[in-house]
Amino acid sequence: MTSFVPSGLPSAREWRRVGLCQVSRASYRRRGGVVARADDGSGPEITAGDALRAWETAQKSGQTPLEDKEVSLPDDKVFRILFVCRDNLTTSVVAEAILKDLIERRQYSKYIEVESAGYQVIPGGNPPEEFVNAMKFRRKLDIGIHQARKLVPTDVDKYQLIICMDTKSRNNVLYMKIGNPGIKMSEEKEKELEMKVKVLSQYCTIDKLRTAQFPSGEYRQAALGVMISSVVDGCNGLISKLSRGVDNVRRSEQNDGSATSQGSS
Repeated sequence: MTSFVPSGLPSAREWRRVGLCQVSRASYRRRGGVVARADDGSGPEITAGDALRAWETAQKSGQTPLEDKEVSLPDDKVFRILFVCRDNLTTSVVAEAILKDLIERRQYSKYIEVESAGYQVIPGGNPPEEFVNAMKFRRKLDIGIHQARKLVPTDVDKYQLIICMDTKSRNNVLYMKIGNPGIKMSEEKEKELEMKVKVLSQYCTIDKLRTAQFPSGEYRQAALGVMISSVVDGCNGLISKLSRGVDNVRRSEQNDGSATSQGSS
């Protein structure tokens, strides 16, 4: 179920830096597992494996630091999170339900909103029965009423954090914006996008889970249980990162409230 995946995927700048391509990322299109050369024939043809190996090499040499910054809430004090998998019927729905439950338990619902979507979706579809039953049994959560929703380019701008269930989903989210020839992005905007589109396993607190993949699809009963437990661990790690920002806002609100009451007295 698990496989090695670097903590982030290579960007166009990083591919160019290690000499794998000489043309802009916007000129590339994904064709299955291959990142193909542009129609004008410039640049070599490279596979996703080539890109990931180059990324690992660049990371080891210190060329590609991707450090998480402290999470802060936006001006409206609501942090919006979107989980993404292929079909939005399986793993992203599980993650959405689990994180919402953890948020409610911590009384963070006022400050954090969570939704999910998929990039290859039959709109209105419902989660498979085995997923519904497993979530009821293991977490006392009902995901049966969920209806699949398709990811659209505007979603990428709407959310402060987009958490993908596997690296393939992350690739699709990034290419929805960066790989779209109709959308022009500066290098700064590309970097901001890459920093907010994560893979859930990056937040896992158990070392061996930090390279785990949670793709859409069928899971045997035992694998389904492991997946749910792993997603719980990842969501707990995510909550820990978000809690400081939420607690800072809470303290600020309490201080403002105290100042107001003292002023009125």
